[in-house]
Amino acid sequence: MEYTIIGLLILVILYLYFRINEMQSRLKSIDYFISQIATHTEWTEKINHELRLLIAEGKYVEAVKTARVVFGMSLLEAKQYVDKL
Repeated sequence: MEYTIIGLLILVILYLYFRINEMQSRLKSIDYFISQIATHTEWTEKINHELRLLIAEGKYVEAVKTARVVFGMSLLEAKQYVDKL
C-alpha cells in the first residue's frame, strides 16, 4: 500500500516536471515570436516613413516600386498601400 502511494507520487512529480518543461519551451517560443513582431513593426514604420518622404518629394511611382520590392506586393497592392499612406 505504501509503495503504491510512493509510486503514484513519483509519477505525479514526473508528470509535473515534464509539463513545466513543455510550458517553458512554449514560453520561449512565444517570447521569440513577440520579439519578431516588435522588430517587424519597427521595420515597417521605418519603411512607411521612407515611402512618405518619397511621396512628399513627388516620387509616387518610386514609392510604389519600393513598396513592391520591400513587401513583395503586386502592383495593385503596392499602389493601394501607398495611397493609404
